[in-house]
Amino acid sequence: MLSITFFVKAQDVCAQAQHQKIDELVNQVSVENIKKNISALAKSERFDDEQKTNALNHIKTQLESFGYAVKVIEKTIQGKINRNIVAQLKGELTPNRIFVVGAHYDSVPGSFGADDNASAVAGMLEIARILKKHSRAATVHFVAFDNEENGLLGSKSYGQRLKKAQRASVIGMISLEMIAYTCKISGCQVAFANIKNCLDVNPENEKLGDYIGIVANTGSEKMVEVFTNATQRFVRSLKIVTAKVADKGTCFANTRRSDHASFWDLGFPAMMITDTANFRNPNYHKSTDTPETLDFEFARKVVQAVLAAVVNISDSSVSIAP
Repeated sequence: MLSITFFVKAQDVCAQAQHQKIDELVNQVSVENIKKNISALAKSERFDDEQKTNALNHIKTQLESFGYAVKVIEKTIQGKINRNIVAQLKGELTPNRIFVVGAHYDSVPGSFGADDNASAVAGMLEIARILKKHSRAATVHFVAFDNEENGLLGSKSYGQRLKKAQRASVIGMISLEMIAYTCKISGCQVAFANIKNCLDVNPENEKLGDYIGIVANTGSEKMVEVFTNATQRFVRSLKIVTAKVADKGTCFANTRRSDHASFWDLGFPAMMITDTANFRNPNYHKSTDTPETLDFEFARKVVQAVLAAVVNISDSSVSIAP
């Protein structure tokens, strides 16, 4: 009985230490850093090669300033130059287990893309900055994907690269996809409801755009649980709506509209973090998608929740295997 009691107490101490560590990390998330990086990326469109080069250089410089050795993986895909920007945070106990945190840095023609998707890239950069000095069991890849707006070409290529890698095991992926727009007038948010044998939304029919959406497929449900628990524990004021879609999301194609879908197609657990794009934001894919329209405090809370979830997963304190 004594040994069991000691074991339980030891577990409690470890859990408390983990919670304290995550609290400290979450408190480091900076609104100013998020705003600064969104503003830098949204100075121009990011569709042609020259525009994307400016964005690439900014992202690369930021990651290098945090202490990362950054790789730019260039490949011609379907006649288009694709350049994924990659920074790796090597795990200390199980380095062959890989978790991917991704966001696309391209935009559509005619749009400054502040929400889509400078907001998410800024969030990824902030997580990379904070985690650089944090020890972890598994390896974390921070990837700025190219050509999301051209059929997810960048994430497809990177996912296939990981699939072929020897001695590498992808334990999961988070796609940050538009995280900074809110609306708080009833009806400003298109409401989502359950679809039998396809989509499970919780809670249903939310008509205020004051939440962050979490989209996962069959096989990725555990990631939703981890994110939900992290939010409830560390960012209680962040409202979330979860959507679990069957198989690879083909029964409701809107759930596939970002780079996580490339990972679903390869059989990897993955989920999308989204403010629901055009279902909420009237500036979607328009010249009016500018930093002035965004809710930076909301973005900060989203980044805090993602950070807490990534720490739990990469520390091997939870399992997200299907």
